[in-house]
Amino acid sequence: MVEVTVASALLAMAALSVIAALLAAIRSERDAVYREQAWFFADSWAETAQSVGPAGIDWQAAVAALPHGKFALAGGGGGIATLRVEWDGAQPAAEGSSSCTGVFVTAGGARCVTLAYATVGGG
Repeated sequence: MVEVTVASALLAMAALSVIAALLAAIRSERDAVYREQAWFFADSWAETAQSVGPAGIDWQAAVAALPHGKFALAGGGGGIATLRVEWDGAQPAAEGSSSCTGVFVTAGGARCVTLAYATVGGG
């Protein structure tokens, strides 16, 4: 009877471990999708800014696909401008490709991508 109890406990622990691993994989994939959407947005902004200019487009609506998504333009110089796209994550961001450290530091679970691009006419 003890063997059955131990086996059942081990099976339950293994099942919980599998569930936890699946939930972690889902969170990771969701973060990757949000990061990809943010890069698409930043790239679209840069391409538009270089060609016809970003005026007349509701950019805030475009970034609304991200949870609490927002974007900010940072001044540049020498023909370079910087765009940061930011969104809320479910948990604090680990150091990595979508954590907001360095020049742009944000609160808690925020994730961001930053793109520098050349401006037309050097300014």
